Amino acid sequence: MTLAGVAVLLISAARYESAAPVELKIGAEGVSIWDSDGRLQAHGAIAGCSQWSGRLLILALTQSPGRTRTLVLAADALPAEAFRRLAVQGRRASGA
Repeated sequence: MTLAGVAVLLISAARYESAAPVELKIGAEGVSIWDSDGRLQAHGAIAGCSQWSGRLLILALTQSPGRTRTLVLAADALPAEAFRRLAVQGRRASGA
């Protein structure tokens, strides 16, 4: 029973690790997020933004009509220029 539990945890951890976003592309059409296997996890135009003290950025991505996805980014997870660019695009999209 314990061995089965450990096996399930190891498989879950491996799946979680492979699905973690590793690449973020910022383009004119929006933001794309890719995982370590090269699969597209999310893509969409920035529809809204919330920023907390230059340390945390929360973006709403429009993926399809009526469907959004929330993206939470810590400032230290990105190069400073990319974080600033996303914050500017987010403020423009939200009308701030």
